[in-house]
Amino acid sequence: VVGRVAEPAVMPYYLFALTYMVVYSPFSPHPAESAIAALLKTVPLWYLTIYTYRRRAEKLKPLRALKTSPGSADLLSKEEATRISVQKTGFTIRSLGYFIASLLVSSLGDICLVYKHLFMPGIFCFSIVHVFNVLSLRRHYATSCKAWLSVPLCLLLYSVVLSVLSDTVFLIIVFLYAVLIHSMLFFAIAGYESCPCPSTLSSMLGASLFVLSDFLIACDKWWLQTPYCQLSILLAYYMAQLLLAVGDC
Repeated sequence: VVGRVAEPAVMPYYLFALTYMVVYSPFSPHPAESAIAALLKTVPLWYLTIYTYRRRAEKLKPLRALKTSPGSADLLSKEEATRISVQKTGFTIRSLGYFIASLLVSSLGDICLVYKHLFMPGIFCFSIVHVFNVLSLRRHYATSCKAWLSVPLCLLLYSVVLSVLSDTVFLIIVFLYAVLIHSMLFFAIAGYESCPCPSTLSSMLGASLFVLSDFLIACDKWWLQTPYCQLSILLAYYMAQLLLAVGDC
């Protein structure tokens, strides 16, 4: 995992993320709200989309070659070809589409969260992101004993938010969102439990950091506002997206 997140192809991602954090200082509790800020915040995700697509395309070449080879349909059924592709690469074209969609919708959610009045649309966008991530992570799912630990964690974190929120509508929205993001964590943990390898470990760590990032956002909005909270949120979020991408390609 360390080798993958430190490879040369990933360096531009760090550069783009660092540029946003330097230009629009997250050290301030109220970073700038502007179109340029929104653009710079989403550039890392767009680069990660290209990076993921290229890496996944390389791993899907054997499957494409199998499908385009003369007489391949006579040798293997579609189901058998898919089974071989999953066993050899761990990926399918459909799961690639799910993860690419999650990154693109994440960039839209990032734009919304730059502006305070678009917080609710931002939550809606990231709810869709977690649905796509669940669909992508389910490819490794087989067992789930340890993954059920995400349930008490969800209840614990939600109880913290519950203690500081009095708006019933927000409580319902936050609860539904918590179910979605912890479902992603559930399948990430179950994936590692079912198929322990660097890719599933990376996905599990990425999902965990995503939960941490969103919990920090909730704390910052409804509980405690500290000068370094925005920085912590961004660091956890950008690292979460990178680890999920590494796990997915």
